[in-house]
Amino acid sequence: METEGIIRKIETAKDDPLDILEVARNCLGLKYLSYFAVNFTKPGSGDLPIHATNYPREWQIRYLNQDYAKIDPAFDRRVPEHCSS
Repeated sequence: METEGIIRKIETAKDDPLDILEVARNCLGLKYLSYFAVNFTKPGSGDLPIHATNYPREWQIRYLNQDYAKIDPAFDRRVPEHCSS
């Protein structure tokens, strides 16, 4: 599916992050997908970041218990060389 088609489907999804995640996952042909906004928090949740995932609960628990975020490249905040000025 073309990028524009994916964007249209996401725009027509409900405002629920899990609904939007499901549309993106289906359009991209993925089994699992996670979205994690590091610098944003859920309204009314204190400091909890915005997070949506369809990974199995067992994997989510293992990920947290093993502290995989420390080695997950998705959370590598270093600026890639090609992006630095």
